[in-house]
Amino acid sequence: MKRGPRTTLIATAAALIAVVSLYVLSVAGVFDYDVWKRENPLVSPIAITTVQDGTITLADGRTFRPAGIDRRAEVAPDKYDAAIRVIVAQGVVVLRDLGDGRAFLLAEPRFYNSCGTRNMDGIPWKRWGGSYLQYPVSELLIQSAYARPALDQPGLKPKERWRLEGVEQLGGDASSPTQISSRLAALKYDANAPYLDKLDAALEAIWMPPPP
Repeated sequence: MKRGPRTTLIATAAALIAVVSLYVLSVAGVFDYDVWKRENPLVSPIAITTVQDGTITLADGRTFRPAGIDRRAEVAPDKYDAAIRVIVAQGVVVLRDLGDGRAFLLAEPRFYNSCGTRNMDGIPWKRWGGSYLQYPVSELLIQSAYARPALDQPGLKPKERWRLEGVEQLGGDASSPTQISSRLAALKYDANAPYLDKLDAALEAIWMPPPP
């Protein structure tokens, strides 16, 4: 059946409204979805059961305090524990057990993107939510301004002291701790984040070579 001009006009208007509506919803982010980059997962991480008073309990029953650091005096104990929980949420690898309840641990925390970056991989609604990055726990707590180096602790190796002291060059002297999203269980991604999994090379480039 032949459509009249009025029917054609209505159909055209409806199609135009649909296109405009889709465009408005797209601009408003209704169709957006987050994608998290994870290029270098931890190998055989040990899950964490609890974090209490700065002590991390591993699923195998061992308990550790991050070595070579002290909580900043201006950081409340509960905030400190919250930061550790976010950092170790994906589990840890024990790099070195000092044998007295302290250890150097490797974690893979999430860092969330707060800039709303869209059009990832050329897809308008694909948004970079953030990244997983490997980072030593003690050093990250310094860099994120939750802890300070405790270089007088016994049993630290020269390179460990170098790393703990040098990491403050990457932002550990910040006036306030790095923001945490409890909803995302992630730290806020900042300008220092790209250096996190290349810490030694970054410190050598901007500070000084490691000790022999």
